[in-house]
Amino acid sequence: MTDRSEFSELRALATQLSQIRQADILLYSGELTRPGDGSLALGRNHQPRRPACLLVLCTLGGAADAAYRLARSLVRRYTRLTVYVDDYCKGAGMLLALAAQELVISDFGELGPLDLTSQHPSTPGQRESGLAVVQGLQALRAEAESSYEQYLARFRSRRQLTTRAAMEQASALAVGLMSPVFSQIDPFQMAEADRALQTARLYATRLGGAHLKAEALERLLTGYPSHDFVIDREEADDLLRTVRAPTPDEVDFLTQVEPILGDRRTQGRLLPLEDALRLVESGPSSGSSPLPNQASRDGAAPPSSRTDHAGMSGDTQEANGMFGRTAG
Repeated sequence: MTDRSEFSELRALATQLSQIRQADILLYSGELTRPGDGSLALGRNHQPRRPACLLVLCTLGGAADAAYRLARSLVRRYTRLTVYVDDYCKGAGMLLALAAQELVISDFGELGPLDLTSQHPSTPGQRESGLAVVQGLQALRAEAESSYEQYLARFRSRRQLTTRAAMEQASALAVGLMSPVFSQIDPFQMAEADRALQTARLYATRLGGAHLKAEALERLLTGYPSHDFVIDREEADDLLRTVRAPTPDEVDFLTQVEPILGDRRTQGRLLPLEDALRLVESGPSSGSSPLPNQASRDGAAPPSSRTDHAGMSGDTQEANGMFGRTAG
């Protein structure tokens, strides 16, 4: 059993922050899912002790439905929601960030685009980025237009061809070049990607429409080249009206709470801070490993990860291993 004195400083900082902000402090670290045991949602018997909520969030993504459900529940129960981001907040986690009336991003925090994954067409249980499908189609469309324009310019330079004949020949060549590629496009895959895009748009509008700056939603949906793109505090401030840096006391609190977020027993569970502390203190940890961001803070080389590690529904066990941190 862990000595309670180990987290005495964290308790003191949390008590001070909670009293000043008149807020309950909740933690969530892990993949956002909709499990049958309801561990993501607030319990039916949970009654807010204070009018506001401070949510410390760390996630590589998950299910958009789960993120939306949690955000609506928090906004429904509390008069003010503040989200703290001190590490990764990717994919579906961005929906929670949009819902916050106050989004506090530390020097180590990073958001990501609103990229909702869809079912992989050939690999059951595997998810793929919606951006990959949309951007692939955009690239093919641009290549088709470019090919047509190049062929048309070449044929029009030949004086013996009329403009109409040049257009017909350029069109035939462009179609012949691109048809084999376009024929491989799966319309069901395109429909799935479009549904994911529309879901993200509707959820984001409902949760954070008033918090988004002009054109910010479209930038978050399609304006970034990959799911892994880093949206730091400065970038986020260009997109949202709710962003600020943490105060010195908040920095100390976030530093102290890192071991709790990294403990395997708190993964994938929405917990009040005191419940998380009791859980960690109840017995020996099952082990944790440093997050890439935390490893870089300590001067160590970050652990290797999959190229799709920021996907919204990657392997939970692997994601949890990335979420773990060593106590500082």
